[in-house]
Amino acid sequence: MDTHGIKQKTVVEESGVSSVTLTKLCNVDLPKNKIIRSTAVKIVDALARLTGEPVKIEDFWA
Repeated sequence: MDTHGIKQKTVVEESGVSSVTLTKLCNVDLPKNKIIRSTAVKIVDALARLTGEPVKIEDFWA
């Protein structure tokens, strides 16, 4: 998001996830097993639409 200058608010609006959820998922210390795949897919899909580039879950949460 930082690379493309996309604000969290924009991702929240495009993805339909709450700002609290997005903030938690952006936390680098969040264990991978705490990430709900369907939520991650919503965020990744929103980022792909916003950037016009392919985005994979693994780009953020490996």
